[in-house]
Amino acid sequence: MMRKTIMAAVAAACATLSAPAHAEASANAFLQHISEGGTNGATFSVALNGYENGYGWSNAMLENSGRAMLYCQPATVALTPEQLVEILRRYVTQNSRIGEEPAGLALLLALMAAFPC
Repeated sequence: MMRKTIMAAVAAACATLSAPAHAEASANAFLQHISEGGTNGATFSVALNGYENGYGWSNAMLENSGRAMLYCQPATVALTPEQLVEILRRYVTQNSRIGEEPAGLALLLALMAAFPC
């Protein structure tokens, strides 16, 4: 029940986000920079990894307090930066509108879709 509430809130937030500039680059911009490679691409890949690390800490805090986690990645799965990029790329390909949203939000939604609770 709590997961459905969280998903509904995230979906509502996505629906109400408008086109003005965001302080954070879009998922499409992140993926473009990563695809270009080099130092810049590596920087964006590290940033995605940082988002995922923060989500992991959030999940740990939620789980320890008996609340629903954001997503339920199996304990035996440790995602590499390359896998995070692929999860995000696949999610944006399947949900093109998400590509214009901030990369952190898009990655969270991608992880929620990849590892539902």
